[in-house]
Amino acid sequence: MSLPDSYSCRSSISTCLEKLFSSNPLIPYPSHVYIYGNNNTGKSTLVKHVLNVHKHSILWFDCREIYSLNMFYSTFISSLTNQSVPTMRNFNDFVRVLRDYSIQENNLKKKKTKQYYFVVLHHIELLLNYDTTGHLLYLLFKLNELTLGNFHHSLVLIGHQPFYLLPQMNQIEAELGVLTPTTIFIPAYTRTEIIAILQNILTQQQDILPSSISQLQIIIELALQIFYAVTNDLVELKDMSTMCIKDYLRINAKKQANDDGMNNDYRMLYQKEFFMQVLNSVYTRSMSIPKFLDTHTADEETIENASPISIMNNKTNTRDLPLSAKFLLIAIYLATQNAIKYDRMLYDKQSQGKKSRRAKIMHKRTQLDTAKIEYLPLSSNKPVALNRLLAIYCSLQGDTIPLTSQIYSQLALLTSMRLIELVGGSNESGIINLNEPKYRCISSSDYIRRLASSIDFKIDNLLLV
Repeated sequence: MSLPDSYSCRSSISTCLEKLFSSNPLIPYPSHVYIYGNNNTGKSTLVKHVLNVHKHSILWFDCREIYSLNMFYSTFISSLTNQSVPTMRNFNDFVRVLRDYSIQENNLKKKKTKQYYFVVLHHIELLLNYDTTGHLLYLLFKLNELTLGNFHHSLVLIGHQPFYLLPQMNQIEAELGVLTPTTIFIPAYTRTEIIAILQNILTQQQDILPSSISQLQIIIELALQIFYAVTNDLVELKDMSTMCIKDYLRINAKKQANDDGMNNDYRMLYQKEFFMQVLNSVYTRSMSIPKFLDTHTADEETIENASPISIMNNKTNTRDLPLSAKFLLIAIYLATQNAIKYDRMLYDKQSQGKKSRRAKIMHKRTQLDTAKIEYLPLSSNKPVALNRLLAIYCSLQGDTIPLTSQIYSQLALLTSMRLIELVGGSNESGIINLNEPKYRCISSSDYIRRLASSIDFKIDNLLLV
């Protein structure tokens, strides 16, 4: 039985485990082995594969499914026998029942070679959290001695932390001595290994055209640029990347059937834009990946005959933004359209409540005065200072909205999506002043109005022109 192709990068670790768990009449099995590493690095898969290769008797316990030590004792004994399990209130009862069962089994078989077990405790940290005495791990290491040598086994622990950082290790560290386990560290996947894993998964699960195989690795690298830094683990990265890339390959197959392959560069740019839309929609919790892909599929079917420029414009106009980003975009649009001297009249709610008649008169007078002026295009408007932008945003959202780091991340998001622009200082030197950044709205007026109508915001009530 060979190691799956998805784990070909773990061949050296697999070889090390095979030598460790292989039967040798001159060298006994290791008494205790501790394997640790980050989440989703193939620890449990490698252990299962190696133990199954040598056809060992395995007692596998996933500590995520165990909610007390009594449950662990009962599950342990029930995995050895089909008879009714007696009640065990503590570790002493567990050792007594295990010793009696082992003696009974050895007497029945009457073989020179006794039954040997590999006891695997996955997520060992969770089991140790239920231990109030702090000596459970030490007692498990001495289980062979406590059963008077009748229960032959090797204890394999799988965790995420280094051995000496396990819970309550400081109480038994000095007592371990020769009981210290053989420690094996499994490192996280490198970027090259992740690309190879995703490429292997997609090749097996997706019918890829020969013309798309050469682009597959490039598309996977694009996906890693977008998703690698924000996903929690490899499983989430794999699921999100494979779902999006499968959708791209399906659409790409339709497009290649109608052209001669001259638009590959455009498709790569479009795919990166599509990945950004997935990231913005999913990680702001506005919709799930399947829902986004269903919506994206419907949009593709309606515009598959459109030109590349119209497709990109349509994607720009229909991209889904989080609610806070929508209000930020509306705030910067209002700031570029209205002069700064009217901010108090427009956005100060206390001033509007006390002087509503005066505010209405000033609003009408401003409309009459500005109607005679031919306004410049939006792209030539002056940039808006960050302090003014955040003040207008708080007025639109409500005075109780806190200015958290999420708001600043939304500004970076809008900038990367080319909806707003980060500009230089007031002297127009082109040098960006990070102490007082300024932004300019580069979105069209029609897009802003559609955005405002999607959240039922009456933007005309705050425009003086």
